[in-house]
Amino acid sequence: MKFRVSILLLVSVWIGFGSIPAHAIEPQVEMKIRRGVANGALGWVEFFGGIRNDGPRGVFTGLYRTIQRSGAGVIEFLTFPVGVPKGDFSPLIQPEWPLEAWSAAAPSR
Repeated sequence: MKFRVSILLLVSVWIGFGSIPAHAIEPQVEMKIRRGVANGALGWVEFFGGIRNDGPRGVFTGLYRTIQRSGAGVIEFLTFPVGVPKGDFSPLIQPEWPLEAWSAAAPSR
């Protein structure tokens, strides 16, 4: 029963967001919600990036960055209509997108 209710709620929210006209959402608000979803859903890639960049010590670095990026994604998703931080819609974490860290060259060993 709980599963059906949660699916119904999820579909209702999905339809609700889908019915908002594109011109009604400010571009920076739209970018913030996209960034929040991407960072929340793909924050786990930071774990492997930490291992790739720092070797064995990277397990802890990657775990820290995973928690940091996923948390930033959740905060950005929950606060997308509000200009947080600093009254603007700037990203909470750099690089802005989770896969941008992978575009950098791997460190030489």
